[in-house]
Amino acid sequence: MLDPQLGPPQEEKVQKAAEDKVPDGAIARPRLDLVLREGPAWLLDKVPVEEVMSGGKFVGWRVRELPAEWAGVDLHPGDVITKVNAMPVETPNDFWAAWTTLSVASELKIDYLRGAEAKVLSMPIVGQPDPHLPASLGGERPPAPEGHDKRFDTITIEGQAPRDGTVDWTTRD
Repeated sequence: MLDPQLGPPQEEKVQKAAEDKVPDGAIARPRLDLVLREGPAWLLDKVPVEEVMSGGKFVGWRVRELPAEWAGVDLHPGDVITKVNAMPVETPNDFWAAWTTLSVASELKIDYLRGAEAKVLSMPIVGQPDPHLPASLGGERPPAPEGHDKRFDTITIEGQAPRDGTVDWTTRD
C-alpha cells in the first residue's frame, strides 16, 4: 500500500472506498494517481536511494529505507532496484519515462537484486486509469525543485568501500 497520509482531505473518502476493495499486495488506482501527480520527488523523499556501480557500469539504485506503511511489500533496505515495469531507471529521463507509464499500467513490476539473487516484485493496479492523467503529467520530466539543481548522495561501488560523491541529475542522460 502507498502512504495513507497522501492526498488532500477532500479525496480521503474516495481513496478509502477504493482501497476497501483492493486485495492485499495490490495498489489502488486512485492512490497511485495521487502519487503520480505529486511527482518523483515525493517518492524519492519517502524512499531514499543510492546509486550502485560495478566495474564502472550502473547496476541500480540501492534502497536505503522504506516507509513503515510498506512493511508488507517484499522490498527491503539494501535491495537494488534495476528496472521498473521492464524499463531502465539509470538516468532521470529513464526514471521519468517509467514514472509516467504507470499512469496507464495495470501492474507495478519492480526488478531488483537482493544480494546476488535477482527478484521481481509484482503488484497489480486495481481500478481504471484516469484518461486525463497522462496529459497532465506531460512528456518531459519536471525541472528539479528550486535549490535542488543537483542530487547529492552516496555513490556505492560494489566491491569497494562506499565513498561520498555527487550525482549530477542535471547532466546525466
